[in-house]
Amino acid sequence: MNIKIVNGHFNNHDIKSISDDEIMLLVKSGEIELLRELYRRHHVRVFQFFLRRTSLKDLSQDLMQDVFIRIVHYKHNFNTQFGGFVPWMFKIAMNLLADHHKNEQRRTHLYKDFEMLNTHCGLETNQFPDEYIDMLNSAIGQLSDEEREIVWLCRFEKLSYQQIADMHSVSLSVIKNRIHRAIKKVKAIFLESAQNNSYGM
Repeated sequence: MNIKIVNGHFNNHDIKSISDDEIMLLVKSGEIELLRELYRRHHVRVFQFFLRRTSLKDLSQDLMQDVFIRIVHYKHNFNTQFGGFVPWMFKIAMNLLADHHKNEQRRTHLYKDFEMLNTHCGLETNQFPDEYIDMLNSAIGQLSDEEREIVWLCRFEKLSYQQIADMHSVSLSVIKNRIHRAIKKVKAIFLESAQNNSYGM
């Protein structure tokens, strides 16, 4: 890893050509100013992560900024052997979100997107009336905290199974089974609720 320094500053071209992990290792070694590049690359993604889970722009902005504050604070904990920078960053984000829910003692609506069911349950968007949104949220809400987390990271944040497995310190086969069971559970709960609703109409 060769980064040129010009007049005491890092060459922007060189910085943009190196990986997140390499930059984070430099931040870990004391080059805190390089966090700006990680912020540039990921702040929108982190903001959207919070926004989709809280539906609150101001809160999402605050939590996004807190993620990068924690990255600096816990930089000494970063280790490329445990999935790399992006999974580590999202683990920080998940912890912040959990802290927020505990402090506020409330739950916000999660998963308002039908993409998961469309992709994994063979259902088309036009099959779902608007009033079924509550049933979908209710079905997902019955997952455990861990199930909700891994489904979100895989399907919406596009992390690989291996990255999620590394985050949870389990094998690849274990995380695949957990994701499969979580999606199967959502499908079963949702379809049962939809069927019962149709009978009651």
